Amino acid sequence: MSIKFNCTDVTGKQVVIATPLIDRLTAIVADVTTPDADREKAFSILKYVKQRQAESDGLPELDRAAHQMLVNIRIASLWTGDDRLVSVKTNNGTERLEIVTPESA
Repeated sequence: MSIKFNCTDVTGKQVVIATPLIDRLTAIVADVTTPDADREKAFSILKYVKQRQAESDGLPELDRAAHQMLVNIRIASLWTGDDRLVSVKTNNGTERLEIVTPESA
Protein backbone atom coordinates (compact mmCIF):
# COMPACT_ATOMS: atom_id res chain seq x y z
CA MET A 1 0.00 0.00 0.00
CA SER A 2 1.00 3.61 -0.38
CA ILE A 3 -0.22 6.84 1.12
CA LYS A 4 -0.95 9.63 -1.32
CA PHE A 5 -0.63 13.21 -0.14
CA ASN A 6 -2.23 16.31 -1.63
CA CYS A 7 1.08 17.96 -2.45
CA THR A 8 3.79 17.68 -5.08
CA ASP A 9 7.54 17.21 -5.01
CA VAL A 10 10.00 19.56 -6.73
CA THR A 11 9.37 17.84 -10.07
CA GLY A 12 5.62 18.42 -9.81
CA LYS A 13 4.71 14.78 -9.09
CA GLN A 14 2.23 13.90 -6.39
CA VAL A 15 3.96 12.83 -3.16
CA VAL A 16 3.33 9.13 -2.55
CA ILE A 17 4.94 7.27 0.36
CA ALA A 18 5.15 3.48 0.13
CA THR A 19 4.36 1.57 3.33
CA PRO A 20 5.50 -2.03 2.74
CA LEU A 21 6.42 -2.66 6.39
CA ILE A 22 3.05 -1.42 7.62
CA ASP A 23 1.43 -3.82 5.15
CA ARG A 24 3.63 -6.66 6.39
CA LEU A 25 2.86 -5.91 10.05
CA THR A 26 -0.87 -5.81 9.29
CA ALA A 27 -0.60 -9.22 7.62
CA ILE A 28 1.33 -10.61 10.60
CA VAL A 29 -1.35 -9.46 13.03
CA ALA A 30 -4.06 -11.03 10.85
CA ASP A 31 -2.24 -14.36 10.47
CA VAL A 32 -3.27 -16.59 13.38
CA THR A 33 -0.47 -19.04 12.55
CA THR A 34 2.18 -16.41 13.34
CA PRO A 35 3.76 -16.82 16.80
CA ASP A 36 2.02 -14.75 19.48
CA ALA A 37 5.17 -12.79 20.33
CA ASP A 38 5.52 -11.61 16.71
CA ARG A 39 1.82 -10.75 16.48
CA GLU A 40 1.99 -8.75 19.73
CA LYS A 41 5.09 -6.89 18.58
CA ALA A 42 3.50 -6.11 15.20
CA PHE A 43 0.30 -4.94 16.92
CA SER A 44 2.24 -2.60 19.22
CA ILE A 45 4.15 -1.14 16.27
CA LEU A 46 0.91 -0.57 14.34
CA LYS A 47 -0.54 1.15 17.41
CA TYR A 48 2.53 3.42 17.40
CA VAL A 49 1.99 4.13 13.69
CA LYS A 50 -1.62 5.21 14.32
CA GLN A 51 -0.48 7.41 17.22
CA ARG A 52 2.16 9.13 15.09
CA GLN A 53 -0.23 9.57 12.16
CA ALA A 54 -2.80 11.15 14.47
CA GLU A 55 -0.15 13.57 15.70
CA SER A 56 0.40 14.79 12.15
CA ASP A 57 -3.30 15.48 11.53
CA GLY A 58 -3.86 19.13 10.75
CA LEU A 59 -0.33 19.72 9.51
CA PRO A 60 0.29 20.84 5.93
CA GLU A 61 0.38 17.89 3.52
CA LEU A 62 4.10 18.12 2.87
CA ASP A 63 4.79 18.03 6.62
CA ARG A 64 2.49 15.01 6.95
CA ALA A 65 4.44 13.27 4.19
CA ALA A 66 7.73 14.00 5.98
CA HIS A 67 6.22 12.67 9.21
CA GLN A 68 5.21 9.46 7.43
CA MET A 69 8.72 8.97 6.07
CA LEU A 70 10.09 9.31 9.61
CA VAL A 71 7.50 6.86 10.92
CA ASN A 72 8.57 4.34 8.27
CA ILE A 73 12.19 4.66 9.41
CA ARG A 74 11.30 4.38 13.10
CA ILE A 75 9.14 1.30 12.69
CA ALA A 76 11.89 -0.44 10.72
CA SER A 77 14.19 -0.01 13.71
CA LEU A 78 11.45 -1.32 15.99
CA TRP A 79 10.78 -4.39 13.90
CA THR A 80 14.32 -5.42 12.99
CA GLY A 81 16.50 -3.73 15.60
CA ASP A 82 16.92 -3.56 19.34
CA ASP A 83 14.62 -0.57 19.82
CA ARG A 84 11.41 -1.21 21.73
CA LEU A 85 8.20 0.57 22.65
CA VAL A 86 7.22 1.60 26.15
CA SER A 87 4.02 3.20 27.35
CA VAL A 88 4.54 6.51 29.17
CA LYS A 89 2.14 8.95 30.80
CA THR A 90 2.15 12.47 29.47
CA ASN A 91 1.76 15.61 31.58
CA ASN A 92 -1.98 15.62 30.93
CA GLY A 93 -2.33 12.01 32.13
CA THR A 94 -2.79 10.29 28.78
CA GLU A 95 -0.65 7.34 27.76
CA ARG A 96 1.44 7.26 24.64
CA LEU A 97 4.01 4.93 23.12
CA GLU A 98 7.63 6.04 22.99
CA ILE A 99 10.66 4.36 21.43
CA VAL A 100 13.44 3.29 23.77
CA THR A 101 16.82 2.53 22.25
CA PRO A 102 19.35 0.28 23.99
CA GLU A 103 21.63 3.32 24.51
CA SER A 104 18.88 5.29 26.30
CA ALA A 105 17.67 2.42 28.49
